[in-house]
Amino acid sequence: MKLFAQFSVLFFLSVISIQTSAQTFYFDSTSGIITGLDSSNPTPTSVTIPDVIGGVSVKGIGNYAFDGKTSITSLVISATALECIGKYAFRGCSIINTALTIPASVISIGDYAFQNCSHVPMINYITPNSLSYIGQGAFDGMSALQPLIFSFNSATGVITGLDISNPNPTSVIIPDEIGGVKVRGIGKDAFNGKSSILSLVFNTTVLDSIGMSSFRGCAGLTSITIPASVSKVGFWAFKDCSNATAVSFTAPSSLTYIGQGGFEAMSKLTSIAIPN
Repeated sequence: MKLFAQFSVLFFLSVISIQTSAQTFYFDSTSGIITGLDSSNPTPTSVTIPDVIGGVSVKGIGNYAFDGKTSITSLVISATALECIGKYAFRGCSIINTALTIPASVISIGDYAFQNCSHVPMINYITPNSLSYIGQGAFDGMSALQPLIFSFNSATGVITGLDISNPNPTSVIIPDEIGGVKVRGIGKDAFNGKSSILSLVFNTTVLDSIGMSSFRGCAGLTSITIPASVSKVGFWAFKDCSNATAVSFTAPSSLTYIGQGGFEAMSKLTSIAIPN
C-alpha cells in the first residue's frame, strides 16, 4: 500500500522529457515513474511502456498520466519491473482496441485506472503475479470485454456458476443481463474456491442477492465493491477471501442482511463500512 500511496504526491524536480524509440515521455528518474506524454507528440496512436528509460527501470505509471488520450489505439506494457499503475492513469482511453496485459511485477492498480477503456476486449494477468490491490472502479465502463460464459437460470435470474469453457478466469464481470434476462442473484457456491479470480466487477443495477459461499475462497481478490442494489449477502459469501484488503458498499445501499460469516477469515481486511 505504501508504494501505491507514493502516487498521491509527485515531486517534479527530477521530471524530464526523454525520447524512447517510440515516443517521448515525461519521466521522473528518481522514482522511476512515467508522468505523461511530452507535448511534442501529445496524441500518439500507440503507446509502449518500456522496461528502462535513460538507464532507469520504469517502476510506475503516474496518476492521470494518459488520462483521456483518445488517440491511443494500442497499449503495450513491456516494463518487467513495473509495480504501480496510478489513479486514472488510462481513464477514458476509449479507442484502445488491443488486449490489456498486466505484467507479473505489478502490485497495485489505482482507482479508475482503466475506467471507460470501452474497446479493450480482454484483460490478461501474467502469472505468477504480485498483484495485491485493485482500486475502486479500476475497470468500470470496459463494455467491450469479452464476456465469460456463465451457468445461468433464466427463470430466476440467478448465476449458478461458470461454464466449463473457462473454469478458471482471472477476471469476472457480473453483467446487468444475460440473454435479455436481468441478473438478480449469485447462486450458492457459484464461484466457491475460484482462487484464479483477481478482479471482480459488478456491472449490474438490479442484483439483489449474493448467495451462500458464492465467492468463498476466492483468495486472489484484493478488493470487493458491493452494488447499491444488493439487499442480501449470504452465509460465508466472501469467507476466506484472504487477500482482500477492503470491502465497500456503493451508496445508497439497499443492504438489509449479512449472513453468518459473510466476511469471515479475511485476514488482510483493513477497512469495511457496513451501511446503516
